[in-house]
Amino acid sequence: MGYTLELRAVPVEAVIRELRAPSLGPDLDDDTVPAEVVEGWHDLAVAVAETVAAGGGELAGDEAVYVQFVVRQLGTHYGELNHTSAGGPEFRDRFLAGPVAERFGPTFVTNLVNRPLAGLSWADYPAIGWATANELGAALATADATNGGAERPEDIEPLHTLDRAIRRAATMGLDIVTVYV
Repeated sequence: MGYTLELRAVPVEAVIRELRAPSLGPDLDDDTVPAEVVEGWHDLAVAVAETVAAGGGELAGDEAVYVQFVVRQLGTHYGELNHTSAGGPEFRDRFLAGPVAERFGPTFVTNLVNRPLAGLSWADYPAIGWATANELGAALATADATNGGAERPEDIEPLHTLDRAIRRAATMGLDIVTVYV
């Protein structure tokens, strides 16, 4: 089993609007949506909307999975970074905290991997993170000023994938919302 940090271009406000006032049904063409989430979609949407209306809270289980699939439906895939289950510490503690934080800034990395959305947070997977177009532009300015990057060959392609997604979204004035699952 592995994990993926999906990069989705979508206005953060569009995701928040959908979580506050659900209008989407489950994407029945997406065979990765668990059956229990498809079957409970309406109830999950209501529960998440109520949590948002109450000022937020921590989501777990199917409610967090529901949010993940809302982001997937609303967003456009801009890239992904993958690692094995055993490679999680290497990915988070060395790659993200090392070359990615050096290139884009540590706060940016933290926000991109796990950041409350509409008052919602999660202690487990799937985790959601995000950055506005302005934050993406600032991260690129940091990257261009420091010229930080990968020193290890295995970091080059993932760092380029992230850089391309950030540049593309920033150029188009789009936010990026991530799903780490």
